[in-house]
Amino acid sequence: MVLKVSGLNKSYLQGDGTFLEVLKGIDFNLLKGESVAVMGESGSGKTTFLNCVAGLDRFNSGQVLLLDKDLSSLKDKDLGLARNRLLGFVFQFHYLLKDFSVKENVMMPCLISGETQSRAEERALSILEKIRLLHKAESFPKQLSGGEQQRAAIARALVMNPSLLVMDEPTGNLDEHLSDDIIATVLKFCKENNTGILMATHNSKIAGMMDKILRLKEGVLWNQE
Repeated sequence: MVLKVSGLNKSYLQGDGTFLEVLKGIDFNLLKGESVAVMGESGSGKTTFLNCVAGLDRFNSGQVLLLDKDLSSLKDKDLGLARNRLLGFVFQFHYLLKDFSVKENVMMPCLISGETQSRAEERALSILEKIRLLHKAESFPKQLSGGEQQRAAIARALVMNPSLLVMDEPTGNLDEHLSDDIIATVLKFCKENNTGILMATHNSKIAGMMDKILRLKEGVLWNQE
C-alpha cells in the first residue's frame, strides 16, 4: 500500500472566530499502481484533501502514511525530503521556471535530492522521452504550447520515479483531445512503474479512465455510485 489516510480532519479559522470544517474524518487507502479520481463541486475540499495528503498543508487531526512514513510526525526538513523522493505533484498550472529550459526544469528535483548534474540530466532526458517531449528539451516554457507545458510539469513530477503522483485538475486548462492524450500517457507510465495516482478532476471522462472514482461531499469521501 502506498498511501493510508485515517481519520483526517481539516478546518480553517474564519474571520468571525468560528471554524469551517472542510475534511471530516476521512479514511482512504491507495494501493501501489492504483489510480483514483476524486470528484466534487467547487469548494468541496478536493484541493485541501490533496494538499494534506501531499504534506503541503498541515491537518488538524488524523494520520497520513506515505509508504509507512507518518507525514504529521515529520519535521519540515524531513517532510520536504519525503516529498522530493516519494511524491510527485502536478497542479492545474504548470509552474515551470521561465528562465530555465524544459530539461533544466525537469532536472530540478534530482539536483535538489543531491544527484550529480550528469545523472540529473540523464534522468530528465529519459522521462522526457517517455512522455514524448524529448524534442523540446532545450526549449523554454514560453516556447511551448499549453499541452507541452503541462507535459513538462508532469515530467518534472515523475523524474524521481515517485511512489505516489498527486494531480490537482491537471488538464483543466487543456482541450479534450490533449487531456485524454496526456492522462493516457501518465496512466501508462504509472502502471509500468507501479506508481499510485490520486487525482482531483471535474472531468467525468478523465475520471472514468481511472481505476476508481470517489466523490468528496460535505467533507466526507464517498464511493462513486
